[in-house]
Amino acid sequence: MYGLEVAGTAIAVVQLSAKVASLCKFYIENARDAPSDLHAIFLRVSTLKTVFESADYLATHSDDASATLEKLSQSIIPRCHLLLEKVATLLPADPVPDEQGRKMLSKKEKAELWRNALRWPSKVNRAAKLLNELDECIGAVNLAFTVETA
Repeated sequence: MYGLEVAGTAIAVVQLSAKVASLCKFYIENARDAPSDLHAIFLRVSTLKTVFESADYLATHSDDASATLEKLSQSIIPRCHLLLEKVATLLPADPVPDEQGRKMLSKKEKAELWRNALRWPSKVNRAAKLLNELDECIGAVNLAFTVETA
């Protein structure tokens, strides 16, 4: 089976994609008129998360899948992680939970959310480019595992 370093890189992508997806969900649910681009980001990041969870699962149960994931850890996995980090920088910061653990927006956070909304049009092209690159990552991982099982 595959090593801890490879597992760590795949898990890092899963964790970061979960964080970005969670942020998207929070702002979609709580910000009136949240940009529809957040929906696209949420869907792509959720897809990426599922693909890497599946790849990790397969790699723990198959030597061929393990070797495939090992190869991906040299190129595609770090690229996916870098793209996710860039997507995360486009989103507002994660709100601080209150005493009950709920994530509520303070007045300052609401103001920052509106400022980000006003800046969003300048980020749309960057977001679209990053989403296209994430699609390429998703496709590369899917292709690698499809070829491995053929």
